[in-house]
Amino acid sequence: MALGGIETYSLRMCRELHRRGHKLDIWFVKPGGDPALLREFERVAEVRFLSRWLPVPFLPFAPAVPADCDLVFTTGRLSLIFGALALRSPHCPPLVAGVFSQWEYSGVADDYKSRLSHQILDQIGLGNVVFCTEGCRVFHAPTLGPDIASSIVSPLLIQLPDHAPERRPARPEGTPLRIVSIGSFTPFKTYNFTLPSTIADLRASGIPVEWTIYGDGVEAPRIQQAIAQAGVGDCIHLAGKLDYARFAEVVGRADLYIGAGTTLIEASALGVPSLVALDDNPEPTTPGFFADRTGTFTSDWADDDHPIPFKDAIAAFADLSEEARQSLADRSMARAQSYSIDGAEREIQRMIANAKPSCARLGILDRVQYSLGVVREVARVAMGKGAYRVR
Repeated sequence: MALGGIETYSLRMCRELHRRGHKLDIWFVKPGGDPALLREFERVAEVRFLSRWLPVPFLPFAPAVPADCDLVFTTGRLSLIFGALALRSPHCPPLVAGVFSQWEYSGVADDYKSRLSHQILDQIGLGNVVFCTEGCRVFHAPTLGPDIASSIVSPLLIQLPDHAPERRPARPEGTPLRIVSIGSFTPFKTYNFTLPSTIADLRASGIPVEWTIYGDGVEAPRIQQAIAQAGVGDCIHLAGKLDYARFAEVVGRADLYIGAGTTLIEASALGVPSLVALDDNPEPTTPGFFADRTGTFTSDWADDDHPIPFKDAIAAFADLSEEARQSLADRSMARAQSYSIDGAEREIQRMIANAKPSCARLGILDRVQYSLGVVREVARVAMGKGAYRVR
């Protein structure tokens, strides 16, 4: 269990539903990961681990869902497989596939997790699929077909601040523009690799900038290399993992946020203008501020996106008057209001109403295929090839 967008979204939903009196069970693949995050889950839900040693459970068996369960919500391919394994006739509540990545089910099913999860999707139907953004659904349409129209989009809800942030004092002339980013170092978060040269260009043009990046992951060496090649190690700081409880404190001090996914919404809610870093974008460009995004789009590509260089967007922001910056901060906060966690119960009821109960089945050969796939994946990891990933 790493600290990422899916985990923090799940925690926010669990907290709100627990507050409203609902009983929650949450299953993790294995122990480990972020201990502070785990403690927060344990405060609001019954926590269970499906594996004690391996990165994924070796045996394709799961405990039965409780008899009073109303919904089984999954957050990825492996989660969907074990959600199906946990269903027992005659009690089969809706099994819902939550989709948080545009690559989750959109690619060729060429590994055991993808093959089995697509098989389950065929059984439960696309009315049991919930996308986190409209862009994510659009990206899946060519693979999943026209029935994708029966799915729903449920936005990435956040906990809005209890009080409106205080107005920031004007930044003294000549002081560096403080930029913050938070997120895992994954291949599709390409802004981590492309922005160091942009920071160098900004500094060369006379705009002082300090960029602090929180996160970790497999791409850390690539980011360090990009920083070194651009010669900006003195103004780009890799600050390691951030305790999620400190998000508001850290981001609230920034002049500008650059990032992807849910963090754009959370930063905007704090009144911090947030530039969108598009997923898997090979160029250092942005479609602009999250405050101006329409629908449920976050860092996924929209048909009407017309990205401009980050350099131009940051330079224009640095040149804004104090009044114009405050206006942008106000628009950012207003844009985040529609993502309030107060809508959690409503969204769960939408999922239940749209989905159909279905006891998806995995036969003996499917289960053998699963265990053999785990063995191959463990061997891949041991040889340094890495686990099977959607992207």
